[in-house]
Amino acid sequence: MMKGIVALVRGGKTFVDQIYASCQALQIELYVISSKTVDDTLISNMSAKASVMKVIEQSELDEDSILGFVETLKKQNKQVLGCISVWENYRTLMSSVNKALSVQDMELEQVELLRDKFQLRQALRQHNLSHVNSRVLTETLFTQLVEEEADAFIKPRCGIASYGAFKLKPETKWQQITAIAEQIQTDVVFSTSFAQKVEFVVEDYIPGIEFCFEIIQHQGRCHVIAIHEKIEVGEQALTTLENVSASPPISLQRSEIESANAWVVSIFDRLQLGNGCYHLEAKFDGKQWEVIEINPRIGGSYINESVEHVSGYSLLELWIRSLLSEDSNDYLSLLKQLSPQSEHFFDRERGAYFRAFFAEPNKTIRKLQFNSDIPTVHQKLLMAAGQITPDANRELFVAQALWSWPVSQSREQIQKQIRRSESALEVEYE
Repeated sequence: MMKGIVALVRGGKTFVDQIYASCQALQIELYVISSKTVDDTLISNMSAKASVMKVIEQSELDEDSILGFVETLKKQNKQVLGCISVWENYRTLMSSVNKALSVQDMELEQVELLRDKFQLRQALRQHNLSHVNSRVLTETLFTQLVEEEADAFIKPRCGIASYGAFKLKPETKWQQITAIAEQIQTDVVFSTSFAQKVEFVVEDYIPGIEFCFEIIQHQGRCHVIAIHEKIEVGEQALTTLENVSASPPISLQRSEIESANAWVVSIFDRLQLGNGCYHLEAKFDGKQWEVIEINPRIGGSYINESVEHVSGYSLLELWIRSLLSEDSNDYLSLLKQLSPQSEHFFDRERGAYFRAFFAEPNKTIRKLQFNSDIPTVHQKLLMAAGQITPDANRELFVAQALWSWPVSQSREQIQKQIRRSESALEVEYE
């Protein structure tokens, strides 16, 4: 009997190649079920990677279609070891299916808690893990905040891709927020990642430098595998753009990393989060840490590739190993060795930084090509010449690239190299 995992894929696009590479490394098969796509290239790619593949006619996967696929696999003498998805909107499905398969995974209720930014903040405050106030935004509250010139940040209560996430400004109008809500509901890519009724929350603005922690939680133990510092964070219209991330973080001392690790572990202990891969975003003002959000998935862009470059291990592979009921001392020892609990974490010789390039909304691309004078480890164009970019207040990824750097370099040297990468993509609009 052959063994493998089921990947829940949206429209043939979400991390098929990376999941396949992890399955190959673990010597297990890949079974893919995808929501509808008519792109022959995507279908061919899934077919080439998966031992068994199914593309349904509906635009979104549901639990019945997935469990039906699992039954088909069993009839083909395939043993399904678990289910995985990196598409956040399928994380609840992944949890439910894994429970049906008796696979160790975080509970459905925990996924829903983390995806609800308002409820998460309340939980953090109840456990004395956050001092940030969060309120569901109404027109009356919005008017009050503008009049008070409040230092506040607005974001959808449930959402992804920094869609409609922005710092409140005096010139911001309520009509702009309602327009974003309407835009979300008609967005063909992301509408299903939001609640049917799009609500916004407003929180105290969190000062400091932004970081993200890539985490594997297994058997009640939290392991920080890598930390990225967000070197460049910008904005475009009413959305936040995370341009450049680097690992290891260039502005933290070892003692600060160790204290940050202890802080993250305390969060996972108090919230009693289950097995899984997590992407925790936080800010550090030089004295204390504050949570921005906790995502029950791998971080976007080149996070997985960056972690593999600096640690030698793919986050996806580590996550899949957790799903495979890995309870051996070897696996737990590996996780500990990869975390700041071990000297190996601080002995890493290779760093990585990646830049996400964002398109301007509602423009026709005339020219798009890489033009980097620094060799890249990975690079990918996500749009093409002749394409009209979406008219949306979210991150419009046009390309991404990842570079390597020796950790022995000074902070000034790596900052200079990062600045040079800004011109690595040539894009022109009509």
